[in-house]
Amino acid sequence: MVEDNHTYTATELVVSAIWADILQCSEISPTDNFLELGGDSMLMMMALFRVGEELGLELPPSMLLESPTLEEFCRTVDDIRDAQSQRSNTVAHGAPMQLEEGNL
Repeated sequence: MVEDNHTYTATELVVSAIWADILQCSEISPTDNFLELGGDSMLMMMALFRVGEELGLELPPSMLLESPTLEEFCRTVDDIRDAQSQRSNTVAHGAPMQLEEGNL
């Protein structure tokens, strides 16, 4: 299951540990498919919730259906994290506030 020459990303390490726990597998490789390892709809929701909680993200319910392998799923997680981070930075560093003379 584990590929010897693959260097796991930080996201892959977190997600693979969660998947292994939920699916009761000893290890998860980058090409392992959540559904083929025995994941059903209830386990998918548990995995999405736990990954979201661990990484502080809101993950769409369809995500594991659209990105079922560890590698695909983690790439999508990283894309969502980047998008949410950019939105946070835009809100935090958005347009300057306009101060009116009477509101100082």
